[in-house]
Amino acid sequence: MTDPTVDQLRARLDATPSAIARSIATAEAFVAAHGAAIRIPKRWALSGIGASEGVARAMAAWIQREGAARAEFVSFSRWLVDERATACFDGVVVFSQGMSPNARIAVERAPASSTRILVTASPANRFAQKAQDQGWLLCTHEPADEGALLVRLTGPSCALAVARAIADACVDPRGSDGTRADAAFAEGVSEGRAAARSIDVASLEHVRAMLCGGGDDETHAGLAWAWMESTLCAPVALWDLLGFAHGPYQSLFEQRATVIALERPAHRALVDGVAAMLDPERHTLVRVRARDLGATTVFSHMGSLWALALALLERRPRDLDAWPGKGRDKPLYDITG
Repeated sequence: MTDPTVDQLRARLDATPSAIARSIATAEAFVAAHGAAIRIPKRWALSGIGASEGVARAMAAWIQREGAARAEFVSFSRWLVDERATACFDGVVVFSQGMSPNARIAVERAPASSTRILVTASPANRFAQKAQDQGWLLCTHEPADEGALLVRLTGPSCALAVARAIADACVDPRGSDGTRADAAFAEGVSEGRAAARSIDVASLEHVRAMLCGGGDDETHAGLAWAWMESTLCAPVALWDLLGFAHGPYQSLFEQRATVIALERPAHRALVDGVAAMLDPERHTLVRVRARDLGATTVFSHMGSLWALALALLERRPRDLDAWPGKGRDKPLYDITG
């Protein structure tokens, strides 16, 4: 019998595509209302922490690749200790699903003259309300409540869809065509469940690396974080497929290790190369395949990864509401600046 919290997570996985679709609709309405302000900035700062860090990094990569503006991920600690350097940004987006204390650092310190966007699932939070009173634009996403579990599944997926919509609006005044994100996530879940059936699920207890290609390491950062939080299999690193041969492979060679390849069709030969390098006596390669869906491919890979994580949690249940070190993180978590 699985732990009840694992059952909760499975239900969330099944509900996430619909939540993504609704969040996309909300984001499109936000873009329609604020598109002019979104297209003004020429230098964007994207900030988030925990699961939201991957979302912020992905949005920075999307904006930068389009070439319409400069964009970079800015950690909350940078807002805290390097305020003079952050004064140059004329566009700021903060991702914080539940308005964590650390997120308030950027909310308080972002330049008041910039276009400031707060993406959150907690618009009624008093700090979100305060931000809105100070001129921040609020863009909401689902779910309004993801419970007290450490693991966040639906919220980061929905926030990523919002990030894509706003990134598109920086370039195209028509806003985002994000209609494929929810379908891509659902397709990925099916792929992940099939992958789990084809391997010894026990090998997922030894995931040490995720590999991707073509710049996906910039947009997929949140996937390694999600695996760490849900399975407690840290450390898990995300590397470029070619980069794997330049140090990571050697450091893992003598260990029992599972490597997850987040694969697109163009990467097949590179992943074949990884398979040839690994030692079958110690290593397991899990190939998570996705059709090339452009920017929305990340949603397919995300759905697959969560399906694999659930397969491991069903085999090795743990109480997701009682994580190690619970309550001992306050010296850093509670910093608000």
